[in-house]
Amino acid sequence: GARLCRPWQELCPLSEWDQFGSKLHFTSLFLCVSDAPRYTTIQITPREAVREGDSVTLTCSSDGAPPAESFAWFKEGESGSVPDSFRPELRLWSLDYRDHGEYFCVARNPLGTDRSRPILLNVTCRLSLFLCSQKKNDLSSAGLFAYTLKK
Repeated sequence: GARLCRPWQELCPLSEWDQFGSKLHFTSLFLCVSDAPRYTTIQITPREAVREGDSVTLTCSSDGAPPAESFAWFKEGESGSVPDSFRPELRLWSLDYRDHGEYFCVARNPLGTDRSRPILLNVTCRLSLFLCSQKKNDLSSAGLFAYTLKK
């Protein structure tokens, strides 16, 4: 009889034949392909460079059957997972220089887990411009210098 398949299962027909090539009967065979998550990857949006104050979204995806049912995000060098990060998307608002670093995600289904390769989130500091002068009110010897704030 027919059975409802889940998306990761395939229905395969199976027939038996006698020695003269006559069909004896036909049955349905369910091939249930199940696997732990694998090929876990991260996409970053926007793809261009981000600066302090910007927002960014990291998206975790993986293959597996059944599909991953939970995710966790981690930052290299820090203990524990990123707070409130148990979804496939990690949204970081109003970036700060402390958000700079390598992030990875872990996808989980009932058959196991898989860890992505880390992705570097390169948060650059905002550029500040200063007008410098050797003497007070002496603009003739003034120079314009770009100074990147160091935190």
